[in-house]
Amino acid sequence: GALLFILAVYEYKEKPPTTFAGYMKKRIDWGLWICYRKYLKQKIEIASGLKPKEI
Repeated sequence: GALLFILAVYEYKEKPPTTFAGYMKKRIDWGLWICYRKYLKQKIEIASGLKPKEI
């Protein structure tokens, strides 16, 4: 958590045009999107029988 935040702050300093809040929102949205895609992929694998169903 803290390390990611520090990295985000450091990266942000490299790209000054965006507002910090907007930048963090983009980072968070991207993270959520990746999580969502992983979740979808897992659902598809379960549905197609590649993975045993988890109850």
